[in-house]
Amino acid sequence: MSLDNPYSLEGFNGQSAESEIVRLEYQAKVRWTYEAPLLRSSGLSKGSKIADFGCGPGFITLYLSDEVGIEGEVIGIEQNINLAEQARNHVQGRSYVKIIQGDVCHLPEIKDDSYDFVYCRFLLQHLGDPRRAMKEAMRILKKSGKLLIMDIDDSLFHLAPYPDYFREFLEEACRGQTLYGGDRYIGHKLACMMYEENFSDINPSVYTFTSNNIISNEFLELTTNFKVELLTPSRRAWGNSILKRLNDDLKDNHFFGTAGIYYVIGTK
Repeated sequence: MSLDNPYSLEGFNGQSAESEIVRLEYQAKVRWTYEAPLLRSSGLSKGSKIADFGCGPGFITLYLSDEVGIEGEVIGIEQNINLAEQARNHVQGRSYVKIIQGDVCHLPEIKDDSYDFVYCRFLLQHLGDPRRAMKEAMRILKKSGKLLIMDIDDSLFHLAPYPDYFREFLEEACRGQTLYGGDRYIGHKLACMMYEENFSDINPSVYTFTSNNIISNEFLELTTNFKVELLTPSRRAWGNSILKRLNDDLKDNHFFGTAGIYYVIGTK
């Protein structure tokens, strides 16, 4: 994976990284009211042991620790050195939460059959071979443990009106993520991947949200503006000009936007 990828091992430095972390914090806050009931309905409760794959700066890890309580255990795994350190800071003081800097596809630190749940939240879209992470989840899950995946599928994103100049930006962002080893259309593929990795009781669901649910400029911030970082470095200035034009054109809120995520559960 290229080091130009903002999610690479040594990425997340500088002003763009700070902006992305602010976005991730807001995204976690906004989405948690929807995510928490899904996780609870999947069985997450006080005393559960859960591994948070690709925990980033630890915002969701902290929410998960509230769900399982001191009777439970949370381990966050993050490959990026800077994000792992931030996650440690966010969970400081919670003895039942641990952050390790490592690769979710290879976790020799974690024993077989150790966890009740593995949560992959907006992670697999960034991996060249997401099945490797699924295999590792299968290994560390207890018998009847559950893999919980939440991820995007850009086929569920649309705007009305849909500016012609914006289409090229989205196409290049998708190509950029592919070059980095990811897939912005992974959502609809997840259930079949789970099946191929021998999970059972696979249950995919799609959850949509619109610009009516979120303040309009924040809808674009959550779904669109960050995609400039997926462009190749030589195209980011162009991408920023497109985003400025889009945000200016839609600043009076005369638009409607839709986006969606997949939530897929599989049992070991």
